[in-house]
Amino acid sequence: MYLCCVSNAYENMSREELVTQNQQLHFSVAQLRAELNQIKRLIYGSKSERFVPQILVHKFRWNWKLKALQ
Repeated sequence: MYLCCVSNAYENMSREELVTQNQQLHFSVAQLRAELNQIKRLIYGSKSERFVPQILVHKFRWNWKLKALQ
């Protein structure tokens, strides 16, 4: 049912509107692919590519220094 309604909506559009819609969709797909690649890099990338908040880095270093002093 949904596909029927979508196809009817596109049948009523002019060629210029379809071209504009197509360009917008291609741009959205490119943005989503870039975002997906960034997320994959964060999850599966090497440690140098992963984002670690500086707060956690300082906390880890502080805990490490305390343990070294004990």
